[in-house]
Amino acid sequence: MIHIITDSTAQLSEQEVEKYQITVIPLQVSLAGKSGLDGQDISRQSFSKALAVSDDVPQTSQPALGQFLQVYDSLGQQAAPLLSIHLTETLSGTVKTARIAAAQTKAAVTVLDSNFTDRALGLIVIKAAELGRKTTDVNLLVKEIHQYAKKIRLDCFINNLDYLVKNGRASRATGFIASAIKLKLLVTLEEGKFKVIGKSHGQKRFNLKINEIVKQIIADRSISQVGLSYVDEETTVLDIKRQLEQARPELKIFCALTSPVIMAHVGHAGFAIITV
Repeated sequence: MIHIITDSTAQLSEQEVEKYQITVIPLQVSLAGKSGLDGQDISRQSFSKALAVSDDVPQTSQPALGQFLQVYDSLGQQAAPLLSIHLTETLSGTVKTARIAAAQTKAAVTVLDSNFTDRALGLIVIKAAELGRKTTDVNLLVKEIHQYAKKIRLDCFINNLDYLVKNGRASRATGFIASAIKLKLLVTLEEGKFKVIGKSHGQKRFNLKINEIVKQIIADRSISQVGLSYVDEETTVLDIKRQLEQARPELKIFCALTSPVIMAHVGHAGFAIITV
């Protein structure tokens, strides 16, 4: 089999990690003087609560080179090929560090930029783990993963641009204007790049865009799975979940807090809808 490795931004349940024997390498996060490893020293629940009350700028960083080498060297002793799948390079240098480590270890490691994050990354990792049980041909698996990834869509609703400004993803002038006119953004990930596909001045128009996407999911019978990830406010995603369950009870819906790394970029009341 092919052993699958990913990072802590992947939206996976503990049951999925255990079932597919996935190795998760944590990113590092810090807020209000406290720092640690995502999912080990700092939970999603505690980071979400701290983010809601703190005025400090959250900081995130990719795993250290030594973390990757330790995992690759250890798993490499089993003589099975390794496939290391990570969040888009647009958000983090994680995949770059993974590639450096892959060049230094004696293990047979292939590193893949998923061009996604969150549950979209999680879905790709699960698909890879399922396929990896049936083959040892990494090239074939990667080819199939690329085809599968084309079916995935990630839409992220950003309620304010404060954290994008704090993390250098948007200018202060942009943030000031956005705050003044209560600008909200709908962005999607295409080939690893964020693309703004909607702008709303106020909550009412934002809700219309949310309802539009929900209706599209209900109408599109090719969609079998939906991921709902949020930062700190679950009211909206739970309402979306309820609508989808009533209209499409056969859908597999995964709803959970996103990772601290994504929280630090999206900010208060942000959430995402992922479909495949």
